[in-house]
Amino acid sequence: MIRYIVIRLLQMVPVVLGIASFLFVLLRLSGDPAILVAGGQSASPEVVERVRHELGLDKPLVVQYVIFVSRLVRFDFGESFMLREPALSVVVRRLPATLRLSLTAFVLTLVVGFSAGVVAGVNRGSFLGRVLMVLAYLGQTMPNFWLGILLILLFCVRFHLFPSYGHGELKHLVLPAITMSAFSMARIARLARSGMVEVMSQDYIRTARAKGLSETGVISRHAIKNMLIPIVTTIGLSIGFMVGGAVIVESIFSYPGVGSQLVTAVLNRDYPVVQATVFVIAVAVVTANLLVDITYTFLDPRIRYD
Repeated sequence: MIRYIVIRLLQMVPVVLGIASFLFVLLRLSGDPAILVAGGQSASPEVVERVRHELGLDKPLVVQYVIFVSRLVRFDFGESFMLREPALSVVVRRLPATLRLSLTAFVLTLVVGFSAGVVAGVNRGSFLGRVLMVLAYLGQTMPNFWLGILLILLFCVRFHLFPSYGHGELKHLVLPAITMSAFSMARIARLARSGMVEVMSQDYIRTARAKGLSETGVISRHAIKNMLIPIVTTIGLSIGFMVGGAVIVESIFSYPGVGSQLVTAVLNRDYPVVQATVFVIAVAVVTANLLVDITYTFLDPRIRYD
């Protein structure tokens, strides 16, 4: 297992480097940030050229890339063009807010999505099961930006139950977390329902019932355990979707996290902050997938990594 983990960690290096390199090229094609840093279109060509030289953007692209990679291995992304401080520090300062929001959304996905799927699978064909699946279909088809605006209009503007912006208290997390986790909750619910329906028809379930085990025991000790692997796989993929959704959700709710900061950095063509943010997100997603693979060995003893 240790050997496998070490190999996977080493495999992360080219993946993250490839993402960073692609982003490097993409950012250079997006426009010249020197104009924005110099003050916009009203800035004189002399001032723009001076700013371009200060930022190192007047060097050949190959030289810029070599400098970028040499800094990347030291986790140095340079200074923010706009804030004039280390880009990684700018991202780290916003990271705790995004982690709180992402963790809340992740818990909602696990608890609500998985529970709804299990209940719908056990009560297949009932009114409750059908209602839960209708809600799951709606959750998967509803864009998160539209859902976020709808929740603001309903619970902030109409009923004044939750704030529509800011952070710091639990009430600030409710609507953004629901918006971020809606799609993942719905997908987990549908997958859990399908898995539960399939598992409940297996011979070992009938054997457990024949031995006198209660229905609750049959579900908790046998059914759920044997349908968890596809659920765990989907949860791992959902982490990536939720991290990507943070960009939209944090912008809608004016939540001061990494996602909203990334939008601002892109609009300002702040290359170092964009590169540092995407680097942190890429590492988080790749690490989450590694943890999912390791979790397989605890769910199914037949799975071994040599």
